[in-house]
Amino acid sequence: MDSHAPDAPSSIVAQMGDKQLLADEVALLIRSKGADEAARLANQPEDVYKLVKEEMIKRYLLKEAILKGVDRHPESQFLMQRAAEQALVARYMDQQSRAGLKPPSDQVVERWYEQNRERFRQTDHVHIAQIYLAVPDTASEAHQAEIEQKIKTLFNALQDRPSLFSSLAKTHSDHRASAEEGGDMGWLPLDQLMPGLVPIVQSMQPGTISLPIASPQGWHLLQLMEKRPGDYRPLAEVRPLIERELLQQIKRQREILHIQNLLKRLPVTLHEGRIDALPLRAE
Repeated sequence: MDSHAPDAPSSIVAQMGDKQLLADEVALLIRSKGADEAARLANQPEDVYKLVKEEMIKRYLLKEAILKGVDRHPESQFLMQRAAEQALVARYMDQQSRAGLKPPSDQVVERWYEQNRERFRQTDHVHIAQIYLAVPDTASEAHQAEIEQKIKTLFNALQDRPSLFSSLAKTHSDHRASAEEGGDMGWLPLDQLMPGLVPIVQSMQPGTISLPIASPQGWHLLQLMEKRPGDYRPLAEVRPLIERELLQQIKRQREILHIQNLLKRLPVTLHEGRIDALPLRAE
């Protein structure tokens, strides 16, 4: 639902009291975030709405601050001037570091991908089966003890005959979807398991059955059937990420070089004695 007034000009994208925000101003605001963030926001309308709302609140707070004369305070004037100067310097350095900047070549991207492949490895997958005994929140201590004894009995039975896992899961497991499949959960990404189960499954070997595992929901017996390492995300999928990171590295290097060259031409002279004599205690 459109939240602006029916008779508002189309250039007005938000209002708060007598303050307005125009479409061109939003476009400038988004561009000021940088190319990467602007590209992200282009596909995230909810984040754009949030950004516009936050900007309207800031503008109204600014109006209140000016009405109360906060802007006339010497410290406020210094901070406003410094903020403007810092924004201008950041803009200038961004322009300097981007001048003539070209996307990295395919060869550079491919070499960087090969050198950093582990960053793009997806989580391992495991093929597991489970027997799950639920412990209701309302279970008495006696009932809880009964369920714990049952999971231990099932575990002991499996020590003698691991092949019974499927039939015992069908008969006893409270997770009905997997119980119907003999406890088989199929292939799962490791990071989709309950956090408390992940290190246990990682330590297991295919064909083994875990000790009884307590969780906030109940008791588990896990059988690891197979495991396979996670695949690598393909280069075509991560190429934009790599290109952005390489460009950011080049920009940072250019900024550092620019400052180093500036200092060679114009070294900073520090009058340390005068600095030491400054009254630095905050009032």
